[in-house]
Amino acid sequence: MKARQLQTKVWRDGFFLELSPEEKLLFVFYFTNEFVNIIHLYECPDHLTSFSTGLTTEKITKAKKTFGDKILFFKDYVYLKNAWKYERYEGEDNDNAKEKLINELSADIREWYEANHTPLLHPSYRDKN
Repeated sequence: MKARQLQTKVWRDGFFLELSPEEKLLFVFYFTNEFVNIIHLYECPDHLTSFSTGLTTEKITKAKKTFGDKILFFKDYVYLKNAWKYERYEGEDNDNAKEKLINELSADIREWYEANHTPLLHPSYRDKN
């Protein structure tokens, strides 16, 4: 079983405070579900999200629009854009694991991911450049 941390300060965050209860549930689900990995990009179709949260796919589609650039969506993939600020996986073994996950992506998903993530902001990337 994997463990995920959710910063308790999320409950004081202005963005989070403005979300409806259903949007808060979905936000927390996207950060804590079993598919989250070290590149913070994972496949999670809406029907699975619906099954896990009890929200209808219509409510999920609507709620996803409120997340702006915090959580990005492409096809059935979810990308937690700024998760690296709170969850750092560093070191050679983790770099190899990240590379393996990226290489397992289809070309279109990999291209979208590379266009949308911000590696230069992440401390482990800054040290290399």
